[in-house]
Amino acid sequence: MKTATLILLILPCLLGAQDCMENYNNLMKEAKRLTDRKNPDYQQAIKIYSVANNAAKDCGQDKSGDINQALGALFTKIDGQRKTAEAAQQKAEDAVKKMQAAEAAKAAANKDKAKAEEGEKKALYLAEQRAVEAEKALKVAEHERELAKEAQEISKAAEKKAEEAKATTEVALAKADRVLSRIYFYGPNKDMAISKDEGTKKYGIIDRQGNLIVDYEYAARPEYKEKLNAFMSKEKNMTYVFDQDKRYVYANEIKAVTNKTTFVHLEKLSGIPKDFSSFANAEILVLKESLSTFLKKRRVGFNRERKVFKKIPKEIETFQNLRKLTLKFTDIDLIPEELMNLSTLEYINLSKCTYLKHLPEDWSKLKNLKELELAFCFRLKELPKSISRLPNLEALNIGSCGDAFINDFSMLSQLPNLKKLNASGSQQQETLSETIGLLGNLEVLDLHGWVKLKRLPERIGHLKKLKLLQLYACPELDRLPESIVNLKNLMVLDLTETNCSISYIEKLREQMPWCTIYYSKTK
Repeated sequence: MKTATLILLILPCLLGAQDCMENYNNLMKEAKRLTDRKNPDYQQAIKIYSVANNAAKDCGQDKSGDINQALGALFTKIDGQRKTAEAAQQKAEDAVKKMQAAEAAKAAANKDKAKAEEGEKKALYLAEQRAVEAEKALKVAEHERELAKEAQEISKAAEKKAEEAKATTEVALAKADRVLSRIYFYGPNKDMAISKDEGTKKYGIIDRQGNLIVDYEYAARPEYKEKLNAFMSKEKNMTYVFDQDKRYVYANEIKAVTNKTTFVHLEKLSGIPKDFSSFANAEILVLKESLSTFLKKRRVGFNRERKVFKKIPKEIETFQNLRKLTLKFTDIDLIPEELMNLSTLEYINLSKCTYLKHLPEDWSKLKNLKELELAFCFRLKELPKSISRLPNLEALNIGSCGDAFINDFSMLSQLPNLKKLNASGSQQQETLSETIGLLGNLEVLDLHGWVKLKRLPERIGHLKKLKLLQLYACPELDRLPESIVNLKNLMVLDLTETNCSISYIEKLREQMPWCTIYYSKTK
């Protein structure tokens, strides 16, 4: 009904310029009618005032003064009703007092009446008069109590709405805290987060919006072999991992891998078997050498040359089911071109491959790739241009890969679904490239640890979908561009350990009340 009313009121604007101001006057009358009726609709009236303002502009008339005056009167009326409710509350309290006085008066009247029965006609007359007055006062008190009850119900409704708004805010803040505490990747839409309970660290699984998928229930950091949002079981000497509705045959050592294995997780690598055919059905392949294992070897005097995993066999192109590949912390120095033929790949993790100098040139066949992790591959010099032809890439981590990676973001602007970019750890850059404004679909941007960063470009305000901006540990950064207030979807802004002043942060919080801003001064 409200929508139909608006359409009927706006329609004359489309019929010709001569009816323009008549339409404006009709809109103003309708808005006033909505506020003056017994059950006023203030929200609809405000919308109609906005339409009237636009109608006047379309007629070439500036009626903003009249509109503002009408809105001011409307807000004054709303405030007046609130004050009326408060006055009614006060009247209720006064009514109680009057009722108590009336009851006392009635008691006195009864006393006088008793005396009158003894023959004092004058006292009887006075007592009757007092009784009448007391009855009238009692009725008035009852009426005022009813009014107070109505005012109290209105007050309770307002308090309920305030509590609901508070609860909504607390939920949003809790989600933001979980997003900030994420520490580990578990799939295209999942991360692991740490709870903030004092005295213990517990882990849970969250989605990219900060909603809990699995509650904080782990006392130690879980790996694939432990329960995540999945569980593990053994049947007939076969180990399974159940992840949602999918069951994987799991192996965590080379000798356990068979042609039935779909989840291979090897950490203590000293090489790959000559017969690679047993890996061919793997959907998830995790190959890495544990840093803790290597350091343990060094502490006990292991001085011989390390036997580590350096080469990916070309036979990997036979892994036609492979969806996830992790080569984190291995000593590989070359990615074979054959890997680029695995169109089923959704996730590749090459982070901390510190000997890796080059990436394959042609990535165009990896149409299903959603996440690419390259953090701490600091010997890499550049990203292949063909990465811009990955239509489903949602997350890219080039943190601590060197400043050459972050001079120009224009190539990444061709990625239509890129939502998460980690470009943290710059050691030399004093400003961020203006081309960052081209990444209009970004929801998460991580720039923490830019030790010389002094300013951000104004075009940061073009990232209208941005929800999380991490700028912590940027000790030279003392303010943000004015366009930052244009980011209406920004939920969390982390300015911990920056050089921003407390007064600037307070001003920023006033300008961006929808955003949670974390802050502490650089030590």
